[in-house]
Amino acid sequence: MKPSVIVGIVKGLAIFPLSVTAGETTFATVTLEEAVPTDTVVGIAAAEPGAVHGLVPMKPSSIATVPNSVEVKAGETTATFEITTSESLPPGAVQKATIIATAVVMRVATLTIVPEPTNWRKISYT
Repeated sequence: MKPSVIVGIVKGLAIFPLSVTAGETTFATVTLEEAVPTDTVVGIAAAEPGAVHGLVPMKPSSIATVPNSVEVKAGETTATFEITTSESLPPGAVQKATIIATAVVMRVATLTIVPEPTNWRKISYT
């Protein structure tokens, strides 16, 4: 009997919510094509927008941080991981980060990071 290799293949990557305020945390879920009988390690990365072009090295994101990998347990099809964002975002600037999940194939999703709203109050002196 010929041995078989069974691996998990990434089907999708979803971020919720897709837009957060700088300094906040969001979550992403990777989904496999189907459940497999072994644990699947999915490689995770956060890159600057436009940095993902096949196998070309990417520039790590300056605004989003993710774990190096997430494990989808045997018999399951999903795993969730946390995305943290930097608080250092210039006022009025909106930045994006490309989140990447890889297990046999690569899937990408874009996270938008917006600055914290500025609450200016008019102060009157009497």
